[in-house]
Amino acid sequence: MPALSVIIPIYKAEKYIKQCVESILNQTFTDFELILVDDGSPDACAEICDVFAEKDFRVRVIHKENGGAQSARKNGLEKAKGRYISFIDADDWIDTDMYSYLFDKYLKYDPDIMITGYISEEGGQSKILQNAFLSGVYCDSSVNQLKENAIYSGDYYIPGIIPALWNKVIKREIIQKILPFVDDRIALGEDAAVTYPAIACSKCVVIDNEFHPYHYRVLPNSMSKVFKSSFFTDSSILLSWLKDRFTEYEENKMLFALNYYSVFLVDLGLTNMIMTCPKRSLWLVGRKIKKVIEPFQLPVMIRQFRKEDGFSDCDWKEISALGNSQIERYVLYKIKRALKSKVQLWIK
Repeated sequence: MPALSVIIPIYKAEKYIKQCVESILNQTFTDFELILVDDGSPDACAEICDVFAEKDFRVRVIHKENGGAQSARKNGLEKAKGRYISFIDADDWIDTDMYSYLFDKYLKYDPDIMITGYISEEGGQSKILQNAFLSGVYCDSSVNQLKENAIYSGDYYIPGIIPALWNKVIKREIIQKILPFVDDRIALGEDAAVTYPAIACSKCVVIDNEFHPYHYRVLPNSMSKVFKSSFFTDSSILLSWLKDRFTEYEENKMLFALNYYSVFLVDLGLTNMIMTCPKRSLWLVGRKIKKVIEPFQLPVMIRQFRKEDGFSDCDWKEISALGNSQIERYVLYKIKRALKSKVQLWIK
């Protein structure tokens, strides 16, 4: 039985998959298996995966009909034999010492989750990023502090723990409690749907922000570049799933932090709706806003945060507008803030 199973969901990644796979096969740590899940990719990914499997006995390939990244991860987990699980995105890559560093330095603590920093790669520029939570070994009583601040760090819009799955190594018994049961309707925040419940289930978590072996490739179709009309419906499904999990695990602090997460998702959706809509359609945003965000009960959530002083550092121009249900004022404020960058696009 290998110490580690690395799982890669693959779909339309022909341009990047070789670099991704080779970065894993070249690891200085050798006690692992690599599971490539071809999620019905219409390009040459299936053939590329099979070639890797023929050349290296550590590689196993699963070919399946397209079902999305979460479906591919579930299939990979079913076949995984490792004590720990690592998920890598097919268009990213990792440094060769990622797993040797983590296992050599932290395995003595028997952690449920090991978390690193990462490097954002966009347009030839590299930027080191890390979790807001400080580096350290959080076990026993100290892990409760981590759970309390995992979603909400105390700084508005900044989570304590980055929700991504790809900069984490998770014990299989923890991930098996969550991933197989994730709501298949979740199409937004797929990583958060697993990461935060996994933290809720954990007794020992390691964070090393100074170690950033993961290279995350920012692609043009990221959330900041594209707005989906189903964004708010998808957000509601995600929030409902997380609420049920935190209630089940009796993690009241994490349950409370969902109020913050709700406001964050609404703000993200509104910002992207405004930034990506055509100039002539901006007036439509104002007409739609009240309807799409009504289910989130934002004024109630915001009052709860004010009671806890949770928004002490946030922009009260925005929050007071939401809290008073002055939706039109909020939208105008957003449009005004976005105008400077948007105008440049209109001029072109």
